[in-house]
Amino acid sequence: MSIKSKLSRWIDRALRMPTCEEIEALAYDFLEKNLDAKTEKRMLRHFKLCPPCMRFIEAYRRTRKAGRGLPAPKLDPAFQEHLMRMFRKD
Repeated sequence: MSIKSKLSRWIDRALRMPTCEEIEALAYDFLEKNLDAKTEKRMLRHFKLCPPCMRFIEAYRRTRKAGRGLPAPKLDPAFQEHLMRMFRKD
């Protein structure tokens, strides 16, 4: 792990902000407004200090918006059944 990465993690913990990895994991819930106010505030603070995460969340937002107008893909019935079996295992 680089010194820059270690320093970034230390700052995140000291300021009680989520790490870049946590930002990625919480992106969907952030955009859906499914986070509590405290977590959302911490994420917004992280974005101010981390341009790569801000670019990530904006790209994710634009990608989701672009995909909303597309029709659902037609799946081969056998493949669809395979996916359903996989999801049922969890």
